[in-house]
Amino acid sequence: MKHLVALMPFKQFEETFAALMKVIEHTDMEITIAGNVQKEELENYPFIRNVIYIPHPEHYKDEDGPFFKALDACFAERPFSAIINFFEEYVELAARITKRFDLNGNSEETAFLTRNKYAMRRALAAKGLHVPAFIKVGSYEEFLSAVREIGYPCVVKPLDGMASEGVLKLEGERDLKALYEAMMEDNRRIAKTCFSELLVEEYVSGPEISWEAVVSAGRLHIMGITEKMTEEEPFFNEIMHIHPAQLSEEIEKEIHEAGIRAVEALNIRYGGVHMEARITSKGVFIMEVASRLGGDAIPTLVNLSKGYDPYGYVFKSGLNENLVLQQTRNKVAGIRFIQADKEGVLKEASFDEEGLRRIPGIITKRIFGRKDEYIARPPKGRTNRLAYITIAGRSYQEVREHLLQAEKCLKYVIE
Repeated sequence: MKHLVALMPFKQFEETFAALMKVIEHTDMEITIAGNVQKEELENYPFIRNVIYIPHPEHYKDEDGPFFKALDACFAERPFSAIINFFEEYVELAARITKRFDLNGNSEETAFLTRNKYAMRRALAAKGLHVPAFIKVGSYEEFLSAVREIGYPCVVKPLDGMASEGVLKLEGERDLKALYEAMMEDNRRIAKTCFSELLVEEYVSGPEISWEAVVSAGRLHIMGITEKMTEEEPFFNEIMHIHPAQLSEEIEKEIHEAGIRAVEALNIRYGGVHMEARITSKGVFIMEVASRLGGDAIPTLVNLSKGYDPYGYVFKSGLNENLVLQQTRNKVAGIRFIQADKEGVLKEASFDEEGLRRIPGIITKRIFGRKDEYIARPPKGRTNRLAYITIAGRSYQEVREHLLQAEKCLKYVIE
């Protein structure tokens, strides 16, 4: 029986965790979980026998520390064939483990390129791919110069951020000194690696999409394109995804070509690929490329709409197996993240169950917000996602309309 180690933060999006547990439960492989989860927290998953606890990201940076020693002991007792990762914060760790044990997996260079947005942009631009104009800044003076060079509107973001944390659109003159200091403080709060710089980039207008793929045994397999909707600018929190996106064949072809070239430029050779891009009058502009599957339940939407098994494919990729993607469904699936419209203390939140029963196609619904939790909206914080609803249906328009109807069924009180 093959033995794989899966990097998995327990306190992540519940839909993703549940989907991964389902794959692990039915796999014919032995799976060891490594992440910020202890064995007693997995009592509802008796099929999980081996757990390596990572209490905090700082604990796995030291290759002579307790985490790597635990991995060494695990490998000595039962050698594992691959390290499997699904999460952005573990991309570089997975590459480090791959090198340490000479496993199948992406290189440390590829991990760096897909985590550091400046390095990523340079690699993509060098291959002639469309990316926004960009400047890396490490001081206020550099920030001021970059904003003036790029011009308004422009976008500022951390080099290694994720989930649109710390991303802000600048539309005109303001107190740039105060803004820079606030963004650097926010960057220090959310940073997952040692990057302490920001990226100032050209603002690109146009519909946003993501491109989902997986690489195994030297072959790239395209799973489709997801439509992504974000909140009202200047912030970019994602509020709704629908798969597959409703696009012309010409645009789809252009996106696929950009994705294929991006995978080559970044040398992604294993696992999931999640490319985010905007469709403009000048072509498809790549915003970023991740060497892992998409977050926010996008792999679940791919499964609901087409019958593909993205999480299972990544496990097989770790073993360098040939994949056969066979579409068994022809539906549309979407997810709507419901955000609080104001800040304050959440006193109550519940779904109108009778109202939801009148909406066809609901797959899952879940409330994030906890009673007496302080709900903060950007730029003060990003705890304003209160709940989500997943729906599958026969057409794009049907799913979109039902998601917007379902959103109104969340009732909450914030004081």
